[in-house]
Amino acid sequence: MKGSILLANMEKLGIDPMSIEEVFISHAHFDHAGGLSGFLNANKDVTIYVPHSIRGVQGISRVVSVSGTLKIHENIFSTGELDSIEQSMANEPPCSKTSASSVEPLQGIQCQSPLP
Repeated sequence: MKGSILLANMEKLGIDPMSIEEVFISHAHFDHAGGLSGFLNANKDVTIYVPHSIRGVQGISRVVSVSGTLKIHENIFSTGELDSIEQSMANEPPCSKTSASSVEPLQGIQCQSPLP
């Protein structure tokens, strides 16, 4: 079963897959997303943040395809997809202002330190 290593490690650590509410996938390489299908078989009630280039994630509560800078939660941001390859997570705002909604792109905002 795909994802069996991830699920076995979660069990050893005492982590119930149903306790996970959100998953952030930086890019589609196997070492970052290889256990995802097994995890989703155990918990379909999650929100998954994926780079815009990743297609075909289905059968779960919510897939957020991230193409630009995005505020996920207070002080949790995605850079958006960089060079059509991957996204990065940051715990400080990449720009001086943030969106009022937790899943709205930060458009038209001057960044204090521009993203690469």
